[in-house]
Amino acid sequence: MVLKMVSYKEALAAGNTYFSNAKRLERTEPEKAAMIYLKANRELVKASTLARTFDEANFAMNKAEEAKTRAKKLTKKETMHNGESNNSALEMLLEEYIPNTTFSDVAGMDDLKHTLEVSVIQPIIYRDLYPLYAKGSIDGFLLFGPPGCGKTYFAKALAGELKKQLEKNGEELHIYKISAAEILNSLVGESEKMVKKLFDEAKKHKPSLIIIDEADSLLKTRNDKTDYASRIVNQFLSCYDDVRGEEIYIILTSNFPWELDPAVVRRGRIGNHIYVSLPDKSAREKLFEHFLHELNVSKINYKQLAEISEGYTPAEIESICRAAGLYKFHKSIKSGKKEPITQKDIEREIAEKKPMSEMWFEIAEKKMPKHYNNWYNIFTGE
Repeated sequence: MVLKMVSYKEALAAGNTYFSNAKRLERTEPEKAAMIYLKANRELVKASTLARTFDEANFAMNKAEEAKTRAKKLTKKETMHNGESNNSALEMLLEEYIPNTTFSDVAGMDDLKHTLEVSVIQPIIYRDLYPLYAKGSIDGFLLFGPPGCGKTYFAKALAGELKKQLEKNGEELHIYKISAAEILNSLVGESEKMVKKLFDEAKKHKPSLIIIDEADSLLKTRNDKTDYASRIVNQFLSCYDDVRGEEIYIILTSNFPWELDPAVVRRGRIGNHIYVSLPDKSAREKLFEHFLHELNVSKINYKQLAEISEGYTPAEIESICRAAGLYKFHKSIKSGKKEPITQKDIEREIAEKKPMSEMWFEIAEKKMPKHYNNWYNIFTGE
């Protein structure tokens, strides 16, 4: 198995399906409808990050905001009707996560796997030995990098790998995975309460691992403009400090680490910052092989494709393969022949699609704080 990325169209389709299903249930099952709107919002926000144009991103975000608004309206109605917060929805969001991937499911990226093994897994597996060589508790971990590089997937694989290795020692790891959108759009209307509940659940079932996806949306730098956001950050910091030194480990993922509040990512809190890079040549070769597997192809030089696709994310490589396949699909309909996907078809799509990561690196070089570990060096080479 290889790193499997979702495309803009797939995420958008999933979001629209959730949205339609929720709309049908608004009158008969408002609580369930609100929950489904929340799922719609999550998929549509994901689609906006995968969009290749401003119009696509804007369309997805507008639909996501509509789903969020509808969920909140339904929640208010339910709260007024019942006279209390919707705790059942909160419990549904905080169900324990069971990972189904490990490092063996990720193609290539051996350097990153090694970094995660040394930086994350070993300190937790050998946590009795750790205090002899490092003072203080184990800091939390931030996985950051360009959109589409598989940070969420790596977080899941890391959770699966950690769970597998702890089970060998006779220990059970309890994992709680939640996205920032789910916390911000909490059905109870109280994001701070959601954050506290998340830590409370982890505290009940140690050792435990908390994964917060898209953390930059939740833990933004505090300022006078957004008192609501400041309260969420304050609650997170309070909860984190309360469990420091306990067997509770935190992983955040972020596309835009420079937007995270400095108090969150300092040493002593989320102090381990791990860059999830673009796929290396070996990984790109395997990605092309995976996305073209079992399709009607002819004489594909995967090594050559890996050579000319430097800078592309896994999501973009999937998009390239899909576009080439659809081109030959429509051409086959016109010709009446099953025309294969060729090397030339793939190379044409690569030439036509500029890597979106270039834009991310341009922004990162300007925004990345120089005083945060070696983040700045990653982009400047200094």
